[in-house]
Amino acid sequence: MRTYGSRGRLLFWAAGLFVAGVLLTMLVVSGRTQEIDGAVFSWAGTIHMDGLTALLKALTYLGNGVVLAPIALVVALLFWIRGDRLEAIFLLVGVVGVEIANEGLKAAFDRPRPPGFGLIEMPESASFPSGHAMVGTCFYMLAVMLISRVTALPAFLSGLVTGIMMAAVCFSRVYLGVHYASDVLTGLLFGLVWLFVTWQWYEGAVSRYRAFRRPPRIYVPRSYN
Repeated sequence: MRTYGSRGRLLFWAAGLFVAGVLLTMLVVSGRTQEIDGAVFSWAGTIHMDGLTALLKALTYLGNGVVLAPIALVVALLFWIRGDRLEAIFLLVGVVGVEIANEGLKAAFDRPRPPGFGLIEMPESASFPSGHAMVGTCFYMLAVMLISRVTALPAFLSGLVTGIMMAAVCFSRVYLGVHYASDVLTGLLFGLVWLFVTWQWYEGAVSRYRAFRRPPRIYVPRSYN
């Protein structure tokens, strides 16, 4: 079974990404990202094309809670039916935990949305951090890692495809004018933090579960001839 690194290494990466996310958050709060956010937003407005807009409108819904929640429930149910109970539990721990964290950060900072381009309806929630980037990245990457852990799904290829898909979803939020670049980048960082933390917990649970389930040693008396 794949491990994706030691538990200590997972916590190291989680801590590093958390520090980066906190630093970026401080820059956003202090207004130091306004110039680059404005430049990226203006650039996004110059590259609109009908075909690209239609594609990104479709892809962006993969990070929407209306789509993501049913997928999470179906995947968790399939894990449970297969007997992969830990995988089902930690998939839900991951997605519920990251969603709560995202909603808490949105409420705490309450950043207004950008002016938008009129390509899609502007969400009513706060802009910072991007829920699509934070929740979507954590969920889809965690789901692929868990699936590859208990099946023959090729981990590298599936992870690469998922990563490309989520990069497109993250880009779509700026392209469509509903997020600033700093919203998306911060959401991505915190989403990866929760991914690594959840996986570290999962590895610990797997180790304890294996120890609990390990069959008892059978004592066979030694014969003396």
